Amino acid sequence: MERLENRHNSDTQTAIFEEASDTLSIADMLKRTLERTITSGEDMPGSLGQTARNQKLPPATLIKFLIAAEGGSLAKELHRAGIDATPAAVSQRRRQIPPAVFRKVFLDFTSSSAYGQQNHGYKGYRVLACDGTAINMARDPGASSFVCNNSAPKGYNQLHLSPLFDIYDRTYFDAVIQPAPHKDEPGALVEMLKRNDFNRKTIIVLDRGYESYNVMAHLMNTPNVYFVLRVKHNHSAMREIARLPMLELDCDIAFTISTTQTNEDKRNRHIYLPQPKKSKPGSTTRRARWDFPSPYTMRLRIVRFQLDNGNFETLVTSLPRSFTVDDLKEIYPSNPAGAAGRAKPSSEGLRLVHIPHCGLKNGGRGLIPPPPPLFIFEKA
Repeated sequence: MERLENRHNSDTQTAIFEEASDTLSIADMLKRTLERTITSGEDMPGSLGQTARNQKLPPATLIKFLIAAEGGSLAKELHRAGIDATPAAVSQRRRQIPPAVFRKVFLDFTSSSAYGQQNHGYKGYRVLACDGTAINMARDPGASSFVCNNSAPKGYNQLHLSPLFDIYDRTYFDAVIQPAPHKDEPGALVEMLKRNDFNRKTIIVLDRGYESYNVMAHLMNTPNVYFVLRVKHNHSAMREIARLPMLELDCDIAFTISTTQTNEDKRNRHIYLPQPKKSKPGSTTRRARWDFPSPYTMRLRIVRFQLDNGNFETLVTSLPRSFTVDDLKEIYPSNPAGAAGRAKPSSEGLRLVHIPHCGLKNGGRGLIPPPPPLFIFEKA
């Protein structure tokens, strides 16, 4: 996907919100901001153009409808919105709007709200949490999202959402949607790292599902990005971590990763990542996925501390020593909910209802464009 200039490197977007009158409610100000960002997205190169704006269902009207639509049938939602168009016309027009338009609206809206201020975060760093979640969809056996196995012989449809969530601003930074049968959380994270410019120092908090040499290398090679990753420390842990004593510690380790297994590699005790013959950068062969040269030296900081219940927690981080162990405990709370516990106040009493627009590409096997500017929530 072509990289868009987004909120992370644009200084012009914040001016949109500043024009709002002090007499307006927060809801009215956000609505005004959303309408402006939709108009801006409509003017993008590659959108439907001036001819489409003069039709009964111009892009701006359709985008607003998709954002506001609830869970009813398309005909019911059109009637509720007062739009004189058939469901077939809406489906046809929706296919004509490039996914990049929705991405631009998403980025512009979150950047031009009251969020994203430099004083938000931890010690001046933006803190993003990344974790995946499943979203059930209407049953369609012909769709790439169809799941059928021994535990569900009749099958069901499910998408997998991988968002980057700003813990302190309580906004979505980016997101990737994939069909559940082809979900790839590490690959989704790498895609978001590649397509965003981080002009502000950022900490990404991750759980064990992202425990991968390839993911850590991508994080360390992304400018202004640091990470805190919870990892295993038992027999299935990464080799160098498994060798550490089971006690509280804060130390640095270094090792070399190799995709070959020569005698010299063995003498130097390189970590061997076998590469399938047909593997290529970005391959979904997750266990041995490696997108960097070989050999490759990696240096990591390992922090282990004991919880109140006597268990140990082990974190891998690229943060400097100016961040103490207590800082890391604050960034990554020591509870079963992990980083999501920090985000809970912003979503308490809410549940995800639906995502109004998502289009698959590459037969549903590739990464999918992110959702529209808003996820739709309602009171639980």
